[in-house]
Amino acid sequence: MVPLGDPHEDAEHEGDAFTANATLTVEDACITHDELDKALLALLEYVSLHANPIRNGQILDMVLFEDRSLEEVAKAVGCSAPVVGYVVRSAQRYVRERLRRQQ
Repeated sequence: MVPLGDPHEDAEHEGDAFTANATLTVEDACITHDELDKALLALLEYVSLHANPIRNGQILDMVLFEDRSLEEVAKAVGCSAPVVGYVVRSAQRYVRERLRRQQ
């Protein structure tokens, strides 16, 4: 899985890609589940702390969980694709920094 973002920011995201292992131990699965919970909580925190929480929540849901394009999402929420891209990148950055602080 590769994080979404601006193609010009590829260098920043090279280390963020990971490969899923189909033979996870129970411990690994629990750790992965815990990390996903922390990431989701950080996303919710991001939405609650920034302007336009309803719109930004819709943007993140559609892009990250429904796998919709920036252009599709922009039309659906009534803003431009660059704004959608900014919200997604900003939220990703917030989550990465939040998770780093929790380690």
